[in-house]
Amino acid sequence: TWSSPTFTNGTHTLKLVHATGSYVGIDAIEIDPAPPVPVGAGTYDDTDTNWSYNGSWAAASLSGPYNNTLHYSNIINDYTTLLFEGTQFKLTYTGASNRGQMEVYVDDVLEGTVDQYSASTAWQKTWTSPTFTNGTHTLKLVHATGSYVGVDAIEILP
Repeated sequence: TWSSPTFTNGTHTLKLVHATGSYVGIDAIEIDPAPPVPVGAGTYDDTDTNWSYNGSWAAASLSGPYNNTLHYSNIINDYTTLLFEGTQFKLTYTGASNRGQMEVYVDDVLEGTVDQYSASTAWQKTWTSPTFTNGTHTLKLVHATGSYVGVDAIEILP
């Protein structure tokens, strides 16, 4: 293997030239993604590219959620992450009778548990985080209990 130097984030053209010898070969190329950029104040749908989903999260499109989309997990320990800049956020999710609990970690510290159970379907329920020191933080939401948990949107508060 050979690794290139690090380039600035953006679009680049790669040109490989057969310089000497009878044969050259290319087996594969791996492009490392740019490091995540924290999101600032505003509302971000579950489909926003700044969310990173790990495990078997599925996307759904239906009437009721913010922007008519949501992501849900049916596997304990699936998680999603988001890098944000600020002091507080409001998480939007769907409550339902088949929902469980989702643990909320900020900078690897458990900050709360969102119980998404509701006797009947309740769209766009919210959970507001504690206040943190101003700066860049890593949010991690973990499917902790129950059949399903979901993520609908997040609002980073100004």
